[in-house]
Amino acid sequence: METKAEKASGTLSEILKNDSDWRRRSFATWSLGRIGGRNVQKVLENITKREEDEIVLHGAKWALYWLKVRLTYVPTEGPCTLEELQAIVGDKTKTIPEP
Repeated sequence: METKAEKASGTLSEILKNDSDWRRRSFATWSLGRIGGRNVQKVLENITKREEDEIVLHGAKWALYWLKVRLTYVPTEGPCTLEELQAIVGDKTKTIPEP
């Protein structure tokens, strides 16, 4: 049985692949980044290779970065500093523009 997150990620992936409106595609990248999962990561990686709209491309890169942070960082005590986060996931700030 398909979960709500799986169903939503399928719908959002279709929007990202087929919708002509950059606003909907951009929101789809943000949403997919929050849902996560291996299939989502593949979809976002593919989008970064073919997307022409800078805003959507930026959203896809941030979503991939967010997925990497979520998958590698489990806080033990409170929030971490930027330096601690960069030590865990690497300094991606040079390749991903600020929002």
